[in-house]
Amino acid sequence: MKITPVRAFLMTLGAIVIGFMLGRQITEAAWAAGRDPYLHLETFARVQAQIRAAYVEPKSDEELIYAAIRGMTTRLDEQSAFLDASHRSWIEADQEGQDASVGAVVTAHPDGGLKVDEVLEGGPGALAGLKLNDHIVQIDGRVLKDLNLLDRLNLLNGPRGTTVTLTITREGEAAPLVLPVVRDEVRRPTVSAELLPNGIGYLRLEQFRRNAADDVSTRLAALETENKGPLRGLLLDMRDNPGGLLDDAVAIADLFLSEGIIVSTRGRLGQATDEDRSATRQDSDRDVPIVILLNGRSASAAELVAGALQDHKRALIVGEPSYGKGSVQTWYEYPDGSALKLTIARYALPSGRVLTMGEGVVPDELVATPRTGTTPAEVLRGMVNASDHSDEAKAALLARLDELPPDPPPPSPSFIGPVKSRLDADPQLKRGLERLNERAKP
Repeated sequence: MKITPVRAFLMTLGAIVIGFMLGRQITEAAWAAGRDPYLHLETFARVQAQIRAAYVEPKSDEELIYAAIRGMTTRLDEQSAFLDASHRSWIEADQEGQDASVGAVVTAHPDGGLKVDEVLEGGPGALAGLKLNDHIVQIDGRVLKDLNLLDRLNLLNGPRGTTVTLTITREGEAAPLVLPVVRDEVRRPTVSAELLPNGIGYLRLEQFRRNAADDVSTRLAALETENKGPLRGLLLDMRDNPGGLLDDAVAIADLFLSEGIIVSTRGRLGQATDEDRSATRQDSDRDVPIVILLNGRSASAAELVAGALQDHKRALIVGEPSYGKGSVQTWYEYPDGSALKLTIARYALPSGRVLTMGEGVVPDELVATPRTGTTPAEVLRGMVNASDHSDEAKAALLARLDELPPDPPPPSPSFIGPVKSRLDADPQLKRGLERLNERAKP
């Protein structure tokens, strides 16, 4: 539709009026509550001017204002965030399942920088020699230790075909390694599948990206075709799944539920703002026993699916309590290309449970991830419990223990390779398969 000058003027005028009315409503609400909504803006302006005039390094107004907004949003919760235009591209690419980067899954390293959790087979990182558990300490010569996670991730991304230089430390190597990596576009599989003996299907769901529900449905149909009939049971592995798109989570839960609420979202006033009910399932062959694997890195949409199937007695859950992220975020975009990701609601599972950090979905059968080594905190606890220490020495050790950060979660087992080759090193997978064989249809 062609937009005429008159139409453009009217649209702009309408946006201004709506913005003015919204701002006026917020201001009037603040005054009605006995607060001056602009009381502290003068202080903010004075601080900004003082920093701009006297700070040891020059800072632009844009830098200072963006920093202030980031500080404000980080005080809300872990999921709310303010992103400038340069930070948004990698998130949008991640939702689409595309990554014009180094072809690796990375997380924040406890000592700063980035830890390589997975190197995608055939990707640019693998071709350059990047390996699992590598510690990326510099990107293009820039030290990562004092950067926030978004800034670290953003440095990895860039135009396809450009080279990014990674400085890494690796266990067993005396000196840091320098790896030039040519960025490329990598499409990560959302779902992988394997047919196991006795008609058992295994689905590994890595993240709830766009069209994840269609991918799951397609993989299930392929497993049924390979099995020459309905599956006897399904092992759904959602460990390390950080979540993703709510609509796809609801659609995936709907594949296995014939009726009832899947999730309810509640906004600021505790009101139900949206309810999704599963449609009547048409394919009775999907009514198979299900065992779900979770761990402490399973979050958000993964918890929604697991919790809904658990509440409806549709699946048995094996593993560790999940992360506890029962909140819904939405994006607000601004003319300068920046965007605000803001938590607007919390969702409740069919039983009414609301997931919060430290209170995620609790498995029906707890099976821990084995640690590969002893943590510093465990060493200190052992020293405190030793009988040959004086009370004074034990008090000093307890003081040091209080200064330590919490023990990191144990490293996840490998999710690469056939299930049979991973069973001995993965007690959660092994126990989940045992329970599924006990429950499988004859």
